[in-house]
Amino acid sequence: MPRKGGKRKKTKTHSTGAPEGAIVPESQTENIPRSIVAKVGKISPLVKGLVQDLRRMMGPFTAMNLKERRYNRMKDYATVATQLSITHLLVFSQTENNVILRVARHPDGPTLHFRVQQFMPAKLVKAAQKRPYESEAAFHTSPVLVLNNFNQSDEQHVKLMKVTFQHMYRTINVNTVKLGDCRRVVLYHYLPESGQVEMRHYAVRASPVGISRNVKKIIQSKIPDLGNLEDISEFVEGNAGGFGSVSDSEAEEEGSRVTLPERYVGRGNAKAQLSAMKLVELGPRMTMELFKVEQGVNEGDILYHKFVHKTPEEAAAIKARIERERALKEQRRRVQEENVKRKRDAKDEKKRLRDERKKRRETMPTFCL
Repeated sequence: MPRKGGKRKKTKTHSTGAPEGAIVPESQTENIPRSIVAKVGKISPLVKGLVQDLRRMMGPFTAMNLKERRYNRMKDYATVATQLSITHLLVFSQTENNVILRVARHPDGPTLHFRVQQFMPAKLVKAAQKRPYESEAAFHTSPVLVLNNFNQSDEQHVKLMKVTFQHMYRTINVNTVKLGDCRRVVLYHYLPESGQVEMRHYAVRASPVGISRNVKKIIQSKIPDLGNLEDISEFVEGNAGGFGSVSDSEAEEEGSRVTLPERYVGRGNAKAQLSAMKLVELGPRMTMELFKVEQGVNEGDILYHKFVHKTPEEAAAIKARIERERALKEQRRRVQEENVKRKRDAKDEKKRLRDERKKRRETMPTFCL
């Protein structure tokens, strides 16, 4: 156990700061979105994997090791969200026919209800790839958000979706952002014909161009097989095995090549180097449809519903009923608080009288016969 100032300092069970690789904000007042991704009720193992994948995707500013109970509800997470400075709640639930995702802006709302029509966990996405990519360092920074096709509709619920997705992720200042922090991309693509939203999660990779494939192997610290060569020049010039001098990256489209303004992750990606950018899917995938928008955090007026349409009179009657129930709940809470205060005051008064009697007995003179 290390010592500090002549005293023992616990380091195993006592946190000494942020973990290695974590991004710490420069100031406590910096506006960084923080989220909770949780489940409610009983869900299938595939949906549990989707919850874990979404937590990882939303990282590092999310509750990675959150432990849920089966009886936990969304209001329970909303209660602890204030103490943890949480800005968004993403809660999954499952019925016999559908998987529901609720996205709530804490503490004022609104709450967006999505029906997840199709999804694929990250492990299935990687299983379908020939060369899956994995990098823990890529998850130490927030992903870059890309919204596509949301401007094709002027409907209010589509604009609300766009604003909600924008506020779920950390904003980027193009003048001060470091290129090495842009390691992942989250894409939301809106389909105006069906009203669906497709979500994809990618990793950003860069590969230097203009050099041969054999030289690139040496740059990337990949040990080549030189057993059949007589001289190292045969490997560098690409005369062995029928390999040409052109790299695989040369086959990439011209639009994917950029000149790096600063050094990027990966060997050979130096400043002012021409590199080919590539997106590798990490997962998960989701195709979802917005069907309801609710005011507040899962409680309040229905602002939008895709399948249920009510007249103004019906909406007013429902709102009046909700207000009556809320007023009755507040009245019961006040009565309960008054009863608790009255019982506490009676208990304190009883204790005060008992202490006074005890004090009088102690100060009473005693006579010895």
